[in-house]
Amino acid sequence: MKRYTTTTQTPMSIKIAHTYLKRLGFVEFINKHVKWDEKQVNLTPGQSSSSIL
Repeated sequence: MKRYTTTTQTPMSIKIAHTYLKRLGFVEFINKHVKWDEKQVNLTPGQSSSSIL
């Protein structure tokens, strides 16, 4: 019986985009300018926006 291992790697383009968003303070900027209720969501608006990009 063969054993297969699965590994996942994040593509370089996603790593680069994440690095730039972090340098720009994207998440913090969105969180600062969008009104939201912390009691109703698990992710901040900045985190949600960042994950879409």
